[in-house]
Amino acid sequence: MGTSSYKAKSRTESPFKGAAAIAPPSNQDGCDQTRCKRGQPPVRFPFRLKGRQPDHCGASGFDLSCNNSNQTVLEIPTSVKLLVKRIDYIKQRIQVYDEESCIQKQLPNLTISSSPFTLVAAPGYEGMDSLLQNNSLFKCLAQRESDYINFGIPCLNQPGFYVKFVNLDFVSGSLLNCSKVADAVEVPIGLTRSNIIDNNFHFNWSEPACGSCEAKGNGCRANPTNPLGIECYYIHRDNKVHVHIKICKFKEIDIRDGWADFR
Repeated sequence: MGTSSYKAKSRTESPFKGAAAIAPPSNQDGCDQTRCKRGQPPVRFPFRLKGRQPDHCGASGFDLSCNNSNQTVLEIPTSVKLLVKRIDYIKQRIQVYDEESCIQKQLPNLTISSSPFTLVAAPGYEGMDSLLQNNSLFKCLAQRESDYINFGIPCLNQPGFYVKFVNLDFVSGSLLNCSKVADAVEVPIGLTRSNIIDNNFHFNWSEPACGSCEAKGNGCRANPTNPLGIECYYIHRDNKVHVHIKICKFKEIDIRDGWADFR
C-alpha cells in the first residue's frame, strides 16, 4: 500500500519537489557533464556536446561542438558559428564572441527566430537590441574620410568603400553610390550597429526552464511525461567537496613554502 501511494503522489507533484529522491534514468547514460578541454565551459543539459554526448543528452537547438583548437562552438541557424566564453545555467544565459571580432559578417546567415535564443540588450539599448529587423548590407563609395567613421562597419570597410546595414523601411540618405551585397532577414538590431565595441554577446533562453533546478544545486534533464518537459534530479557532490578541500590545502602549503623560501 505504501509503495502504490507514493507512486500515485509522484505523478501529480511538481518535478521540483522531492527531486533529491529521483535517480538518473538509464536513458541518461553518457550524459555526464563534459567540456572541450580544461578551461572551457562545462556542458550539460539543455546543451550537449556533439561527438561526445548522445542526442538525448540535450534539447533541440542546444548543440555545441569543439573546433580544431578544442574551443567550444555554438552554431545558430543557419550557419552562424560563435565561440562560447561562459554558460550561466541559473540565469539561462550564454556568453559568446566572434572569432574574427566581426559578427556583422555572419549576419546574412543568421535566422535567430529558428533558434531558442534571444539577444540580451547592451547597456543603454534596452528595449531595442533584441528587436528583429530586416536589413540589407550595402557597399558604398567613400567620398570623404568621415564616411568610414559615421556610416561604416569598421571590420567590413574596404579601401575606398564603407559597408553598412540599411533598414529599407527607413532609408536615411542616398544609396546612389551604393550596391547591395546581401540581405540580413530578422536580425536583432543590436547586432547591426556600427558602433559595436565589445565583441562579447549574451543570449538568453527561456525553455527548457532549468534555472530553478540549477539554483538548488540539482541536475536537470528531459522528461517528456512531465507537463514542463523536464525534471530535477539530485547530484551527489561529496567527491567534489573533498577535491575542493584538498586543492585549498595544497594551495595553502604552496604559499607557505614560498614565503619560507623567500625568507
